[in-house]
Amino acid sequence: MDSGIIILLGQVWEAFQNSAFLYYVKLISGVIVVILLIADILLLARRFEDDYKVLVYGASFPVFKKSIYQKRWEEVMLLVKKGGTEAKKAVMECEEILFEMLGKMGLAGSTVNERLANLKPSQLVGLEELLEKRNLAQNIKKNIGYEATDDEIKGAIEAYERVFKGMELIE
Repeated sequence: MDSGIIILLGQVWEAFQNSAFLYYVKLISGVIVVILLIADILLLARRFEDDYKVLVYGASFPVFKKSIYQKRWEEVMLLVKKGGTEAKKAVMECEEILFEMLGKMGLAGSTVNERLANLKPSQLVGLEELLEKRNLAQNIKKNIGYEATDDEIKGAIEAYERVFKGMELIE
């Protein structure tokens, strides 16, 4: 009798395995596993983006709204094309954008110089070049009548552009 029960349990188990109910359970389980794998991959990709920023910049920086800064950058480029005092205004606008960007990065300070002092050169693409070219903005700020050459303005604007593109502020 004992072997009859085992055979009966074996037959019940085999019938259960071949049943439509188990087929649908397997199908639903497969779909759930696929959905969870996709969600896991998306979460890992998002995590990698933050890790990449830490690796490249030394810190996880916020994502900036390109549309706002792109519009301001286009206005800066229009001012540069006009030349003269308008070009000097363009340099000062770049300085203002830089100040805002550094603030959103979480750097403390009431001036751009104070905020830049908290940065390592590897944290900002083109920082060393920008530090050299920022003398123009400081000269304009100190002396409104400062006469800047077109080459000085062009060099400063290019340095700002490199930093802004490095931080993905503009395209």
